[in-house]
Amino acid sequence: MSFTTEILRFERWQRRIFRLVRNSNGLIRIKQLDYSSPSKKGQRWPIYLLEIGHKSAFRKHAPLIVSGVHGLETIGVRIHLDILSRLVDPQGRHYSPDLLAGKFGVYSIPILNPAGVANLTRSNARGIDLNRNSGVEAEKALPFFGGHKLSGALPYFRGHTKQRETRALFRFLREDFLRRRRRVHLALDIHSGYGSENFFWWPYSYTTKPVFQEQAILSVADTLRERHGMYRIEPMAKSYQTHGDLWDAALLAFQDKTLQQKPQRRSLFMPFTLEVGTWHELRKSPRRLFSREAIFNPPRESRKAYLKAHRALLWDFIHLYSKRKARREFLRSAP
Repeated sequence: MSFTTEILRFERWQRRIFRLVRNSNGLIRIKQLDYSSPSKKGQRWPIYLLEIGHKSAFRKHAPLIVSGVHGLETIGVRIHLDILSRLVDPQGRHYSPDLLAGKFGVYSIPILNPAGVANLTRSNARGIDLNRNSGVEAEKALPFFGGHKLSGALPYFRGHTKQRETRALFRFLREDFLRRRRRVHLALDIHSGYGSENFFWWPYSYTTKPVFQEQAILSVADTLRERHGMYRIEPMAKSYQTHGDLWDAALLAFQDKTLQQKPQRRSLFMPFTLEVGTWHELRKSPRRLFSREAIFNPPRESRKAYLKAHRALLWDFIHLYSKRKARREFLRSAP
């Protein structure tokens, strides 16, 4: 693949992000978290952070949405940008009055792995699968698929050190997103490609042991399950175990820090993963198996249907604890 092709592909996504910011009437601000890990030729790409909402709102409550961890899974980036554009459009069906009124904000990392998006690869420019790169060791990871240390020429390569993209995410979580105490911190990472149905997972991926602050996570799961029956809402390890899951590592680090704090000052951190199932598209057209992009994404004519199908879930997730009273009651009831 030529470098020109990579530039053009990334530029198309970058223009969409810039257009979203430009059309928001100042409600969306853009920052650069970092650059991607450089390729062997020294190529690197910007990793953007969006802040949606009034600046003062981020002191109150601000869930995080992430996508593009795997560069091939572009339907996740489309779903992500779609809901953001609708949240800030007062003429649309899914706009958020509370967001526009400054009652909460939203953090967004649309493309964590820009080199993967530019190259149309699952991995980053070094051939490393970012969601196998956190350093967490699974108890019973799937062979190969669950992460390996053989070679970057093979998919699901874990790498031997944390990549720049991984470090950028963890630095943002530590220094910005999780910095304030006594908060409800919600995060959603959007992926695609696994299974013929849609999953809504919570950690852990490395073990079947109960997740930290399990009762709070189960409460969120029950709330969403009542309204969204098209998703299997469960711990990720129930589907499979992997090494190096980003959100396992983030939650374990949060747990270590939280247990050192007084109970009355503790926050809740609940990271989830939306896995958009696309394998049923392979049954419709088996030839899609021969295209790596097609395995992880729907056909072009189905994209709008996929965007529409997930808007309600994302809207509800973003608004779960957007109201101050709901946050206070949830924190008060948490063990």
